[in-house]
Amino acid sequence: MHQNILLPVEIKNRELDAMILLACILAEQGSHVIMGDRRTIKVNIHHFPRSLYLGKSVTGDINKHYRYYQRLGHTVTALDEEGLVIYSKDIYLTRRVGVETLRHVSALFAWGKENAGIWQSCLPKEQTGKVHITGNPRFDLLRTPLREIYREQAEKLKQRYGPYVLFNSNFHWVNTRNQFYTRLPDPDDIASGKIPVPPFYNPELARYRIGLFRAFLDALPQLAEQFPGVQFILRPHPAENPAPWEQATAHLVNCHVIHEGEVIPWILGSQAVLHHSCTTAVEATVLGKPVVCYRPLKDEALDPELPIRLSRQATSEAALIELFGEILSSQTTSNPKPIPDYLKQHAAALEGELASDRIAKVMRTLPAEHYSWLDRLNGWQKKQIKQIRRKLKACLGKPVRSANPHIFAPTRLEEVKERANAYGKLLNRFDRVQIEELHPNVFRFQNHVAR
Repeated sequence: MHQNILLPVEIKNRELDAMILLACILAEQGSHVIMGDRRTIKVNIHHFPRSLYLGKSVTGDINKHYRYYQRLGHTVTALDEEGLVIYSKDIYLTRRVGVETLRHVSALFAWGKENAGIWQSCLPKEQTGKVHITGNPRFDLLRTPLREIYREQAEKLKQRYGPYVLFNSNFHWVNTRNQFYTRLPDPDDIASGKIPVPPFYNPELARYRIGLFRAFLDALPQLAEQFPGVQFILRPHPAENPAPWEQATAHLVNCHVIHEGEVIPWILGSQAVLHHSCTTAVEATVLGKPVVCYRPLKDEALDPELPIRLSRQATSEAALIELFGEILSSQTTSNPKPIPDYLKQHAAALEGELASDRIAKVMRTLPAEHYSWLDRLNGWQKKQIKQIRRKLKACLGKPVRSANPHIFAPTRLEEVKERANAYGKLLNRFDRVQIEELHPNVFRFQNHVAR
């Protein structure tokens, strides 16, 4: 069993609560766990003792970082936070999967059978066994009883807004806060030389997503005008530019562009969820909420199958208004149903043992990475040189990529302890787990008996 485990969090509102749960479980079994902001952990990676590291993606460009961590003596494992809802297998393999990354990590934690099958198809037969179908800790929080920690927040949201429809936008690939990092810029801008060609650029996907984005900008105000007694909550992706949504709905008092807190209480408090190709649709399905997919454009090769198949669909503004009229006039907006078998193929651990416990079991079996002290010293020196270069760039006034508060807002120790205590009460566990702040936004979990 690894004595030390590193759990980086990329997007606070998406992952923090789930990583707190996983950290508690790992600490309960005797590990010393460091959990928190991925950037801070990355900067300090050479200071940590040899640890097991849980990466959040398996892209090709992340492999150089994972290999560096391994040279420092860390054992690298990975899951893919964005591996549940994919456009197509080919696009997913091109944009989100690096074959060398898959081959070099010690273990892979798959969302479900579909995700596992894609990864295993990229690996030699002797390595397919390191793919483990565990599910994702984020979906543990959708289950009974853990979802109850969000019930009070959901009630407060209902009191604050009254009846509301939730729309979680995921158009950050075409509507990015920083245009320099836009993954799918307009093909006309590429052709004119206004924007350089980004890696893995797909012009067909760019045109399609831009068309959908514009269609939603047009449809949302029309929808809100038809239902003035209902509030419409628009939650852009953390990397998305909120300005277009704010401009499109500025004249409507029942539209609110908001990005605060975890998504689960927003779903629980909603009358219904609107989306296009979003993980929120899957989460809302598990929570028993009506889910509507607006499909003004269709391309089966580019549309993610899973969230669309779980949704009621509308292909025009008129049909969208009619469908919401039917849903909002219904007596109930929460209708628990058995989890569809189709969904179980994509997301494991929706029943039975928690995904977090399944991941912890695998981690206990993994041997430590082989390394030499020379490799660790060399890695430490490279990190020091990189940090010196970064400081020099800043002194010279050159642009340095800084932390994004929309990705990971400041987090207090009390906030983390409160969530861990809530988990402990619901599960009757973690009474010996102690938590302390190690760095800003980074926390250490350990079982006080193990000290």
